[in-house]
Amino acid sequence: MRTTIKLPSRSKRGISNVIVVMLSLVLVVMVVVNVVLWSYQMNQFDWERMHEVIAISGVDRVNNSSWFTSQREFAIEGGTRTNGTYLDTQLIDGNYESFQGMNNSGISIIGDFVVNESVNVRGLEVQMRYKVNDTDAKWYLDIYNWNSSSYTDNNLNSTQGGVSSQNWTYLAVNFTNEWKEYVRDDGTIRVKVLDDGLSVNQTTVDIDFLGVRLMVNATNFNFQNDGPLTSHLVALWIDNSTLHKRYAISVFVSEGEVTSYFRSDISLPNDFCIIKVVTDRGNIAVFSIN
Repeated sequence: MRTTIKLPSRSKRGISNVIVVMLSLVLVVMVVVNVVLWSYQMNQFDWERMHEVIAISGVDRVNNSSWFTSQREFAIEGGTRTNGTYLDTQLIDGNYESFQGMNNSGISIIGDFVVNESVNVRGLEVQMRYKVNDTDAKWYLDIYNWNSSSYTDNNLNSTQGGVSSQNWTYLAVNFTNEWKEYVRDDGTIRVKVLDDGLSVNQTTVDIDFLGVRLMVNATNFNFQNDGPLTSHLVALWIDNSTLHKRYAISVFVSEGEVTSYFRSDISLPNDFCIIKVVTDRGNIAVFSIN
């Protein structure tokens, strides 16, 4: 004989209630956990923001790039090499490369310098540190014009040349007009060093330094972190009466450190301006400059 047991409807309702209660408890636990986590995260963020101490410790207008020196040996058009190599012309350190005229002929050497062009370039400068064993000759720096395919002293600020001296002395020229004509597409600037060829002696010239640099309108920023956490700087503002410009940046400054940040594309106004930097935590540092 088969016996069938029929549960009363009251038992079904009891099971349903238990399931609803269990699901409700799960939902409540999830909500409570999320609230606690959110509260912790908010408290952590607030704590970090409150303890972040970032400052702009200095802002400097940059008028020149670093020096670019020759990365290979100079070609000789007149005279001969008597001492050293091109490596001795890369630093002002007393180590030098020497060239001597032959058979009453002048000295003429050619060097290539590769620069990294950037925005806000306003010209070029060439500088040489040298000394000579006699005082008869004068010295010149000619720059190759890639458009006219010729060496020229056109557009140079001075064409008078440099004196001969038995002590270390400097010859420097710069130019701002048509400067792009003197820079090849790959950044090469070609410089010729020569004397006037008028000396009756076998002139010897010692070159301690020969380099090229860009005349620029750039800016260097120093960011100082006096807090216990690494700061991430995400925005930079330049403000004055006529300018209000934002620059996106990504600079990390470790705790207790000062980080320099160079921007070749930022040219500060000539008059008073205010510089602001913003961190990803929302803190702001302000610096004013005349």
